[in-house]
Amino acid sequence: MKKILILGGTGFLGQNIVKQLADDYYLVVTGRDISNPIRHPNVVYRTLDFVQCEDYSSYLQDADLVIHLISTINPNDDMDHVNSEIEQNVFPTIKLLDDMVKNKIPEIIFLSSGGAVYGECEAQNISETESLDPISNYGIIKMLIEKYLQLYHRFFGVNYKIVRLANPYSENTKIEQKQGIIPILADKILNHEVIDIWGDGNNLRDFIFIDDAIEAIRRIIEYNGDHKVFNLGTGIGHSLNDCIDLIKKYSNISEVTINYSAPRKCDVKNNILDISNTAKTLNWKPQTQLDEGIKKVLAKKCKERNENG
Repeated sequence: MKKILILGGTGFLGQNIVKQLADDYYLVVTGRDISNPIRHPNVVYRTLDFVQCEDYSSYLQDADLVIHLISTINPNDDMDHVNSEIEQNVFPTIKLLDDMVKNKIPEIIFLSSGGAVYGECEAQNISETESLDPISNYGIIKMLIEKYLQLYHRFFGVNYKIVRLANPYSENTKIEQKQGIIPILADKILNHEVIDIWGDGNNLRDFIFIDDAIEAIRRIIEYNGDHKVFNLGTGIGHSLNDCIDLIKKYSNISEVTINYSAPRKCDVKNNILDISNTAKTLNWKPQTQLDEGIKKVLAKKCKERNENG
């Protein structure tokens, strides 16, 4: 059974990966806070402070693959912590790669960004061959890590796969995790709370249901070809206003209060991924369209409300 070290496996994406891969792989899952572990005989949890770790060797022991999910930042306009954000993300990843070389760990999968690394792009659907021109420190950091993966492959033979993930969401996303804008919008609409949006809400984004994303990641784990970079989304664009309208429609709520504010400098206008290479290479395609995904989100929210009285 393949042994996989998952760095950052206690967050939204990591927890979903662990749940869906545990039956087929032996997983060593790391995180700073392991307060809600997934109980499974193939899953072991270990506490790890990625930023402060001086030697990853004990975590890497006998691993066949590393999945790197860790990012200490989200896209924003803050330019006051550029140095520390590079130190907390790029430098530890380089240390990780050094220890992978030292311990002869053959492969790493890095979860990059399907939006931030490309920046403003004229293409309607952005392919993996498009030039990288990020407009945020978050995107630059993701790009830098991608470049170092390529460098370590060239110099030391470390195999790598880069997943440029769109905007994943799930019916199980909790609002305090600050990931998955669709469940967050659903919570606010169901609770009749004000929705705050940067810009006019018409920027186009690619939203992918988490089960579809994890199925693609599973296939990337087993893929042994030459393809190194995988756009992972649906190839279809929707605005936040579209999402709000669909949530209103399926929740039978007509009145929503939205506070539109000035757009952020870090946000690209439109970002829709061309997934044709990923679909062909992996023999994969997303199964859940946005309206069906929103129905699943709302069904889970309503069930939770009924159970909680």
